[in-house]
Amino acid sequence: MEGTTITSALLVGFHGDKHGLEAAWKYIIVTTIGISFGLFGTVLVYGAAAHAQGGVLAGAMNWSSIVAVAPHLDPGIIRIGFIFVIVGYGTKAGLAPVHMWLPDAHSQAPTPVSALLSGALIKCALFGIIRFHTIARAACGPEFSQGLLLIFGLLSVVVATPFILAQHDLKRLLGYHSVEHVGIIALGLGFGGRLGTYGALLHVINHGVTKALVFLVAGDAIARYDTRDMRMIRGLMGIAPLAGTLLLMGALSLAGTPPFSIFISELMVIQAGLAAGRTVVVAAFLVVVVIIFAGLIHHVGQMVFGTAAASASREREAHLPMLGMLLLVAAMVLLGVYMPAGLDRVLARATEIIIG
Repeated sequence: MEGTTITSALLVGFHGDKHGLEAAWKYIIVTTIGISFGLFGTVLVYGAAAHAQGGVLAGAMNWSSIVAVAPHLDPGIIRIGFIFVIVGYGTKAGLAPVHMWLPDAHSQAPTPVSALLSGALIKCALFGIIRFHTIARAACGPEFSQGLLLIFGLLSVVVATPFILAQHDLKRLLGYHSVEHVGIIALGLGFGGRLGTYGALLHVINHGVTKALVFLVAGDAIARYDTRDMRMIRGLMGIAPLAGTLLLMGALSLAGTPPFSIFISELMVIQAGLAAGRTVVVAAFLVVVVIIFAGLIHHVGQMVFGTAAASASREREAHLPMLGMLLLVAAMVLLGVYMPAGLDRVLARATEIIIG
């Protein structure tokens, strides 16, 4: 996990300018401190596993071995360890309130790197949280770890909302959207059950595909207008019809609109919350989602429609980058209307492992 921090920090500061180096430095410091907390949590779980095996250390760092003896672990130690883990790995994942590095890093990194940071890197930290969540469920019962995930998940969605509404930097806007969607994944895990866990895992995939697409299209728009300021980007549909269409489709997917993929996983998360009796949390989540929907569509609508400035580049869209974007949009639409049997089997099996 620390290796991903070091390598991606070099990519965040790739351009070598003042803001890029500042974002890279902030990224290293904040996430390294966070991962240190995660290390403390890992050590506590290791100690509990070794004690449960009679002091024998073999297998105490092997996840499969720990899960096998998880019901016999000391619940008090596991609770403390999981708190350290969710703060530590949550920093890397971008959960509020330890998300402060994420908008800076996403805004300053080259666009393909931003797509990787949001689509893949933060999911690595979520994978770590899910592994410890599985252990904590078996050792302490589901209420403790699910309760913490609900708190961090709802807080992430709520904290991201005002920044999304007031944002003018396109890439920072997308960065705060990552905070929101990481919160949705945490909510799904917090609601628990087969539906909530399956929806959270599906949302990991849906968000990765959609956010990669939107970042790549945003990079095309930024290059054409030579600015990240959304107030200066107007009429993209007129000068680059395909890029404008893809940006609008990606925004609608991020906002949770059918028939795109994110709508399906968000709906599963909401259904899981209602089934778990978490009506207050679901109601707060729905209010925030509606507000974010209105804000995002307002921002993107102004960028896509209208009259482009004379200084905007009107070069033809390059075929190879557009081919990659079309593949992503095809996956985004397909997962909104059809679930491939192979993917369904993988997610169902992963759900069974997580919920025991």
